[in-house]
This record gives sequence, structure tokens and C-alpha cells, in this order.
Amino acid sequence: MDIAARLAAVGAPHGTVVETDFQHAGRGRQGRPWVAPPGSALLTSWILRAGDDPSSAGVLSPLAALAVLRAIRALVPGAPVGYKWPNDVLVEERKVAGILLSSRPIEGELVVIAGIGVNLDPPVGEGRAGRAGLRTWRAELSIGELRDRLAAGLESIWQHYIARRSLEPGLRRELEELLVWHGERVEIELPSGTATGRIVGLDAIGALRFAREASGTVETLHMGEIVRGPRRSPAEHSGPYRILSDAGRAADEAQ
Repeated sequence: MDIAARLAAVGAPHGTVVETDFQHAGRGRQGRPWVAPPGSALLTSWILRAGDDPSSAGVLSPLAALAVLRAIRALVPGAPVGYKWPNDVLVEERKVAGILLSSRPIEGELVVIAGIGVNLDPPVGEGRAGRAGLRTWRAELSIGELRDRLAAGLESIWQHYIARRSLEPGLRRELEELLVWHGERVEIELPSGTATGRIVGLDAIGALRFAREASGTVETLHMGEIVRGPRRSPAEHSGPYRILSDAGRAADEAQ
């Protein structure tokens, strides 16, 4: 992402991608590391030139997630993927891809650097509660094949962004159908503390619509992290997603 930002500052065109074969200091949300041995993941940073209107740039995160979801579903149709708002893609209970966006004005234009990492092999030492790898479902999947499919997906969603600057209804429905715990009770970590409630859906720019348990009031959340869902026995559990955060997994495994 740092190299992509430097290239953008000296005029690299929209769509330029910086790729590495491995990383030992990758950035995740909230400063979390993302380590990937050589050949184990698609590790890219994309330069997106968003014009002179910064107000709509927030929708690029869910759109980028949608491009990742589409690429995985096309190449690995057997993998049960889900969208964990705001910028993770999961397979079963485990994170398989992350999106991290940073933006800065350069000569009057907003430039977004979209860092996108997708695990092909699960990280060494991580069991079922850890991160996933797509080669579990398709052993011969190549990094180049995934990169090309993702590039095509990003071009497609970019055309929607330029035309609408929002999630048009069809794209919003597509994301909501893959939204982890849609309609279910969750806890969300917010800057103001932890809130409990129900995920209602997404709005036109990809923010989370969230109904507070205490009041029933539906709020629009632009930041936060889904920490955990309701604790249920395996017999009661109706879907593949239960504990999403590292903290939640640790608490669950300790019981």
C-alpha cells in the first residue's frame, strides 16, 4: 500500500496494481498483522482515482468486497462464502480475505489505495477457528487466475461506482444475501462501546443498518466491528457462522 501510494503521487494511472508474493508486515484493521508466506495468498494494492468528490468514496469498501466475493464464487463455487461487514470475506467460520482502503487527496483528486488480500492456503498453525484458504476447496487454484478474475470484478464494480456513486439496489441485494448474520442478534464494537442488536441490512452506501436491542431504534453505522453472534448449541445453530473475532473465538474455545 505504501508503494502504491508513492506511485499514485507521481502519476500512476487508475487501475495500477502493486503485488507481492509474500508479506511479513501486512496491515489489517485496527493494526492487526497479516502474515503470508511465499505463494500462499494473493496480495495486492490497487490505485483507484475517485475524482474530486470525496463524499461517496466510502461505498468503495463494500464494492471491493463484492468484487472479491464474485471472484471467489466464480472460481471456487463450492466454497460457502459470506460478507462480514465492513470489509472481510469469510468461508465457513474463517476469514479468507480482507479489504483495507486508505485515501488521500493528490492534486485536487481523491486517490484511494485498496489493499486486498486473499488466502489461497490457510496460514500455518491455524486450525478450524483461524483463517481459511481457498485451495481447501480447489487445490489447483492459482494466484494469477484469482488476480485476473478480481481485476475484471473491480472494473465492473468501478463502472457502477462512476455511474451511481452508491450501491444501486441490485448490488445491495447481492451483498445483503451474503451478509453474515443478516437478521440475527449480534454485538458490535463501536467507538462509544459495545452495542447489542440485530442486523437489518445495508444502506445505499454500504453502511450497516442496525436495530438496537434495548430501544429497537434502527441506526446507520459507518464504522464498527461485529464481534460475535448469539451463543447457541450446535443443534440450534442454523448456519455456518458463529464467532467472528479473534477475541470471540478465544472465549468460545475456552468453554
